[in-house]
Amino acid sequence: MRKNIFKDTKFSKTTSSLSPYSSPSPHTSHTSHTRHTPHTHPLFPVQNF
Repeated sequence: MRKNIFKDTKFSKTTSSLSPYSSPSPHTSHTSHTRHTPHTHPLFPVQNF
């Protein structure tokens, strides 16, 4: 699992493209709901972790 995390960091650019694909719902909400940026921000890293 640790290796997976490392790969994610190394492939940040590649993962970035896959990130929205993995969870298009939260990602789209974040862009659409700019007002909810602070609320989605704290949840984003939590889900990513």
